[in-house]
Amino acid sequence: MRRLAVVALVFALGGCGTAVPESRAVPSPSPEPARATVLGCGEQRITYTVPAGLKRGDTTPRIPGLSSRYEAQSVAFGSGDDTLWIGVVCGVHSAQRFVTLIRDSRLSTHEGRPALRWNTRGSVRHFLWLDRPGLAVYIAATPDLADQIATVASTIGAG
Repeated sequence: MRRLAVVALVFALGGCGTAVPESRAVPSPSPEPARATVLGCGEQRITYTVPAGLKRGDTTPRIPGLSSRYEAQSVAFGSGDDTLWIGVVCGVHSAQRFVTLIRDSRLSTHEGRPALRWNTRGSVRHFLWLDRPGLAVYIAATPDLADQIATVASTIGAG
């Protein structure tokens, strides 16, 4: 009798077009990166995307190695001991002036624009490029977040 009930149940579920739902894990949505704006050089602004999982920290008017002659602002984003900085340098109007900003830096390019790369204590990697006359963009990261520099740089836009 028990066997007959099991067979009847299988036919009932199969014959009605009702499928037995599969048990599958539904992935939880990953946190979306946050879009942010850095104000700085008068009316000139940049927008950028912060990698998911990093929390906003302090804002500072310094960029390591930059002369105090220039106005600068950077914002820290971190997770544990890892930090990523995004910022701007104001008042650099020409490529000739730009390439002299940071002593012991290497000249590079970013999307056809002049750029500088340098490292500081703790193996912090720094990247700075002249986005447009009067505005340079700065990104730096501790070693574990250094691979995020290019990703963040690709998200920079006019604000």
